[in-house]
Amino acid sequence: MLKTLNVLHVYSGNLFGGVERMLISLAAMDRPEWRSHFALCFEGTLSKSLQSVGETVTFLGPVRLRNPLSILRARRALRLLLAANRFDAIVCHSVWTYCIFAPVVSRARPILFLHDIPDPKHLFYRWAWFRPPALCIANSATTAEPLAVMRRLVPVRIVHPLVNPPQPVDRLAIQRLRTQWHADPSDLVILQASRFDSLKGHRNLLEALAAMRDVPGWTCWIAGSPQRSEEITYQQELVRLADSLQLTQRVSFIGHQSDMETALAACDLYCQPNETPEAFGMVFVEAMYAGRPVVGRALGGALEIVTPECGILCPPGVAPLAAALTKLLQDSELRKRMAAVGPSRAAALSGPDRFRAQFRAALESAESRTHPLSRDVGQHYR
Repeated sequence: MLKTLNVLHVYSGNLFGGVERMLISLAAMDRPEWRSHFALCFEGTLSKSLQSVGETVTFLGPVRLRNPLSILRARRALRLLLAANRFDAIVCHSVWTYCIFAPVVSRARPILFLHDIPDPKHLFYRWAWFRPPALCIANSATTAEPLAVMRRLVPVRIVHPLVNPPQPVDRLAIQRLRTQWHADPSDLVILQASRFDSLKGHRNLLEALAAMRDVPGWTCWIAGSPQRSEEITYQQELVRLADSLQLTQRVSFIGHQSDMETALAACDLYCQPNETPEAFGMVFVEAMYAGRPVVGRALGGALEIVTPECGILCPPGVAPLAAALTKLLQDSELRKRMAAVGPSRAAALSGPDRFRAQFRAALESAESRTHPLSRDVGQHYR
């Protein structure tokens, strides 16, 4: 039997997106190979979700870079946690988190798990490499590629994010959601669910929908809730754009959906035409698990996820995106074929078995490697 590893996940926790959903999946999954523990700087949706599945969350205190005392207080809280517990691995999710806490965890051979495409020239990466981690985990080849110049100091392993298969969805819940957002039984629903960030390509989707105005039988839901002031402004711009494109009768902004499984089950295809490359795109995997064809842009992490058997990746431009959506809306047999392939593709990329094997191997590789700058340190924090 494999030894159970106690893994501490350290993260900010103030926003909610793909990283947060992965951490919740980690907490909820059956895991004989390791036991997850969580230390967060901020209370919020992530901490409440972790607590709702029975996890104990240690709060380190809100950190503001402009307030050095907040950093010192959070480091002290983490130091006390490490002194009171034995952890076999410490995983910092994001370079920001690693930079804040590296002075506390660097002697414990920490792991830096990157969920965004890194810029090695950015201040945070220069800061992080003063105390290099024992290992960088990249959530995709897209994320790993910019780290090639740093591999002399730090090894890099690719571990696709964990995405658990969906639970059976209540048919009545699907019907209620479709009724709530004005989808007739015969309508085909296009869904985009993401943060209100311009890189997610909401404008691209709206412009493509405007080009499809004469195609009957579709409606579009844009899910998500602004989390920052700039996201509020961006959402307002999108609402005005939908109005100017005469789409208000067919496009609904449906807010944050805490039950994404129901939202995906209630739609007919998922579309997220990113403006710039994205590191991975967990929502594409979630959509494929739900048996929904995926439409996106042929760049970044989407290229590692979506194959022609389960979706369509488009070149830049409104016309290719509108053509892909129209093709799927009008070809029910194509939608059925893609729906049949999606779940197995999702499991092969990010299913629990795949993640367990990749993550365990990454943890063990870091445990067996003593960083050249820390050869005198062989013990974990206790």
